[in-house]
Amino acid sequence: MPDPTDIPTPNLPLLSSGKVRDTYILSDTQLLMVASDRISTYDAVHPPPIPDKGKVLTATPKLTMVQGAEGSTVAQMNGNFFKTKFQIFGSDQKEIGSLEFPLIQLKKSFTLRVGATEYKADGGLLGRGFKITNGQGETVLEIQKELALKDKFSVVAGDQIPAEIALLAAVAIDQKFFENDN
Repeated sequence: MPDPTDIPTPNLPLLSSGKVRDTYILSDTQLLMVASDRISTYDAVHPPPIPDKGKVLTATPKLTMVQGAEGSTVAQMNGNFFKTKFQIFGSDQKEIGSLEFPLIQLKKSFTLRVGATEYKADGGLLGRGFKITNGQGETVLEIQKELALKDKFSVVAGDQIPAEIALLAAVAIDQKFFENDN
């Protein structure tokens, strides 16, 4: 009988390994998740039942921006599980922008798309601020975070970046880079 711990693995870079799942990097935009029948806490009966079992494992960031007392939707943002891509939708549910973070990164950076225009953002290695520039190197959006008892964000957008995209970009940056800082 073969040894159950001797599991063949793909000859790919390993991103993460857990009790029941290994994640490998296929390309810049694709991952391979390999699930096994290794024992997990979810394989046992726990008294009392685990609250919200599975919800944490499948949670993806979602945000709705509303305006006025009636709460009319201005924009929505949905992120993927790994927080590497956030899509921004206008009130008509059409995509108006997106943020894409590299899966593996040595410094804090991302790409912002508004319509068909692409902007690059650089936050350096340890930076708490981002400068988003156009193709000519001009700053079109600046986002700064100041850590304090009550964290503060400064968001300054030029004419090329709609306000709802600028504000939702700040939220995505906070979720991606800073949510565990407090």
